[in-house]
This record gives sequence, structure tokens and C-alpha cells, in this order.
Amino acid sequence: MSSEHVVLQTSDDGLFDIVQINEKNLAEILVFLSEHFFTSETMCKSVGALEKPVFVMDFAKMLTMMVGEKMSVAVIEKSSNRYIAAICFTLRPKHNNQTFFGEFAAKHCEDELAKAILQFIDASGTQVNIYERFDVDYVIECCCLVTHEDFRRKDFGKKLVGFAIKSVLQKNRAVLPEDRQDVLDNVDRYAFRAVCSSQYSKLIANKWGCEDLCSSEFSEFKIKEYADKFPKNYKVVTVGCKLPKLLSEYQ
Repeated sequence: MSSEHVVLQTSDDGLFDIVQINEKNLAEILVFLSEHFFTSETMCKSVGALEKPVFVMDFAKMLTMMVGEKMSVAVIEKSSNRYIAAICFTLRPKHNNQTFFGEFAAKHCEDELAKAILQFIDASGTQVNIYERFDVDYVIECCCLVTHEDFRRKDFGKKLVGFAIKSVLQKNRAVLPEDRQDVLDNVDRYAFRAVCSSQYSKLIANKWGCEDLCSSEFSEFKIKEYADKFPKNYKVVTVGCKLPKLLSEYQ
């Protein structure tokens, strides 16, 4: 694993570092995300994603683009020097209500199943126009939150988001690239959105101050070959709030 980490914060007990995701550790992060996303994410397991090379390549390409937006951080366990969690954000300006997933599906997907799933998620997440709902010009979207299976249910994802939020509060400009610095000075013009594919992540987001905006059950998925592959009542829920409300939870 690369030793050239940009450490943003060390945990109080000294056991973990929160590091910036950049071009130097991108390959390692993609391996981590792929290993723990494809083996645990319900939608991937339901359609047998690991048995579909083009599907996997599309999702790997999507993860690469998420990380490339330079608004992502990861947690490293210092004793083992391994990644145990990562979170990817994207910035969505007010040109339409489309999610990152919808834009990727329209422009970059090669696998028809991957495209259909991402378009389904986008359609679900855009039932409510978040820009109009919160009267904002920009949305910070949480597109991916992955935790190593050995560390799940131990609040690492929550701590990662907490760090990102506190960084905005404290105007930690090391977290954002230069062309995103205005987020720190104009938080009232920003909202936060996340599409949650598990009840656990939704409950965490609700605790952060997010409200449920809309949802769709995967039983509505249009490709009949796969519609019955998903767990009963499995759905995605889109949550969101104005960024200042999210920040207020950490003051």
C-alpha cells in the first residue's frame, strides 16, 4: 500500500488515519471499493454482478469518476496499513435534478443491466427536485459509502461523514480542491443528498438531520428477468436536507 498518504486527521485513540483520496492511492482505493462493494451491496449480489465482467467494468469506471471528483476520503487502520472505509462525494450544480448515477448511465454505461439499475436509482432519487425543495444552487451528493466487512456496525461510515461535515464547519481547505472552496463560504446555497440502498444507511442519514424525500421498491424494476431477484420489499430511499441543517448536528 502506498505510503504517500495525505493524512487529514488521526483518530483520538491514534489507531486510524483519515486520508485524502487522490491520484496516488486511486488504484488501491478502487480495489478496496470493488472488493467490498460487489461482495456486499444488495443490488450487486442480487443480479450476480461478479459473474458479469462488463457490469463490473462499468461500476469500476463509475467509482473511478467518483473518486476523480476529489471530494472523497478514506480511513486507514494504522497497525495493518489497510483501508477500512471510504466515502465518495460529488458536486451537482443546478443545471438539472439528475443524480450522478443518472448522468453516468446516460453517458458512460456499456452494460445494459448496469445502465438499467443506475437509471432506476436515478428515477427514484429525482422524484423530488432537491434544488426547488431546499431553494439551493448546488447539491453535495453522497454517492458511495463502503466499509470493510470486519468493521461494519462500528460507526466508521458515520465518523467519515462527521469528519467531512466538521471540515466544512471548520473551513478545512485541505479537504476540498481549489475549484470547490466556495462551498466553505456559501453553505446556505448547498443541499445534501444521498440515495440509501439499506435501512441502516438511511437511519444514519436521518440522525444527521436528513429527511426522507422519496423512495422506490426494486419490485418495480422493469427488467423482468431480474425483478424477482431482489429481496422482498427491498427499496432505495433518497434523503436530503439543506447543508446548514446537516452542519448544525455537529456544532
